[in-house]
Amino acid sequence: MLTYLLRISVSMFTLSPFFFNPSDVISSVWGISETENFSLSTSTTVRLVPSTAIDPFGTSVLVSAVSSSLNHIVVSDGFSIFSTMVAVPSTWPRTKWPSSLSPTFMLRSTFTLSPGFIPPSDVRRTVSATISNCASPFCSFVTVRQAPFMQTLSPTLRPLAILPSLTRMTVSAPFFARATDLTSARPSTMPVNMYYQLCGAQGIKRLICHSRKPSDVCNTAVFFGDELARYGFGGSHPWGTDRIYAFWSRLQSERQVANVVIVEQPEITTEEAVLSFHERDYVEMVKMASKQCKSIPLDRGDTPSFRGMFEATLYVVGSTLAALDMVVQGRDRAGRKIENAFVPIAGLHHARRDSAGGFCVFNDVGVAIIQARKKYGITRIAYVDIDAHHGDGVFYEFKDDPLLFFADIHERDIYPGTGSASETGKGDAIGTKLNIPLEAGSGDGEFLKAFARVEEFVDSCRPELIFLNCGADSLAGDPITDLRYSARAHRHAAKVLHDLAHKHCNGRIIAVGGGGYNRANIGVAWTEVVRSLAAKEAIYY
Repeated sequence: MLTYLLRISVSMFTLSPFFFNPSDVISSVWGISETENFSLSTSTTVRLVPSTAIDPFGTSVLVSAVSSSLNHIVVSDGFSIFSTMVAVPSTWPRTKWPSSLSPTFMLRSTFTLSPGFIPPSDVRRTVSATISNCASPFCSFVTVRQAPFMQTLSPTLRPLAILPSLTRMTVSAPFFARATDLTSARPSTMPVNMYYQLCGAQGIKRLICHSRKPSDVCNTAVFFGDELARYGFGGSHPWGTDRIYAFWSRLQSERQVANVVIVEQPEITTEEAVLSFHERDYVEMVKMASKQCKSIPLDRGDTPSFRGMFEATLYVVGSTLAALDMVVQGRDRAGRKIENAFVPIAGLHHARRDSAGGFCVFNDVGVAIIQARKKYGITRIAYVDIDAHHGDGVFYEFKDDPLLFFADIHERDIYPGTGSASETGKGDAIGTKLNIPLEAGSGDGEFLKAFARVEEFVDSCRPELIFLNCGADSLAGDPITDLRYSARAHRHAAKVLHDLAHKHCNGRIIAVGGGGYNRANIGVAWTEVVRSLAAKEAIYY
């Protein structure tokens, strides 16, 4: 379901609708979910919560038939009570008043007939504050959620008892706007509003919110957790502990795909697994530095130690290895089907076997490549890197490996200063490595041209597994690089490699976050990668 507004008003909570074209329809957003006070077998509430300049919130109150302090509104179709609307002063929102619209064109709620023409400072006892799944209004604790005085449709209620197979609903738009397609009617559904300026029947693109068929989607495991956030260098260091939260906030506010499986508990790996790639003396040095209260440089100064660094890095490597297990086995630990994965704090591609470098301590992808071969017998592996910096820690440690197919698009003449086009491998591996340096200032056009070569290269390699390092430092506005991509580049790269994964290796692709030091860029680039991985077919119409 979608609610149409005549003007965009950016939500302080979800930061949406954003400045992107409204044809990118959002079907559900995390951040507000219903509290299950009663069994779903009783009824379900499907609400339209607008993406406007409000701060949504919820609170629990006691609903009593004899209470004089609450005003009860019972919603019923004559057969059963669907839910209860409780109107209390604490639920009316802080919205901009007066509206920028003429009162003639303000959408009045189809349920409460509000907003009317009185400023919100006048408390209306009929303000819509919804509760979910309430079988009876008598003496029960229920959760009340604010609905704003804005140009919105009110919540829509349907009983599951009457519609037992209910999975989708249609909400009619106002008389001056068109109807939309359907969206899932789940308790957690909170569709984001898109504005709709009516310009006549001609030339208006219809916004569609699709409920895609199972054959059109892939379950994507996305890793998240405070353990991953611990990998950060603090202070003013570009790689801060807040990077994962920048991505998480964006994924929540623009979550368009319903088939994302959140892995809330990252996994820690063993020292033995790390030693399959790294030398023991180096691992022991990292362990020692991790116990020191005073920071010491692990390289020339870019990668300082911090207390607990060893364990934090083991979580990064462990999460990439867990993603490998899920993608190869096709299921997560809970038995949920998994086809591909994204690990945001991972892709530490500068770490060498015996040294750290470029904010990277242990090379999680290097470990995963070795474990994929040792544990699963996978030999032909493709590694594609679109981070602004050359992935030297992967390239040089596998430069003589003829079955590790390496492709890297990066900015020329920045750290680590490697990855020239002439570096194509060593010995039997010559021709299995593709380095494409781009000049500073290169944008989407240059990237798409270069990635066409990557696509042809990976396709010819016929990989059994694909890794994608989707560092967001290649987007315009990153503080330490000078490439000028938009998030379109990351979306395109993920989609192309996803298609190749389905062609050659049953969809097995693992994306890792890599670098990126502009927090807004991190959020938008990585979210585009997740959206592309979760759909076999294009999701834009």
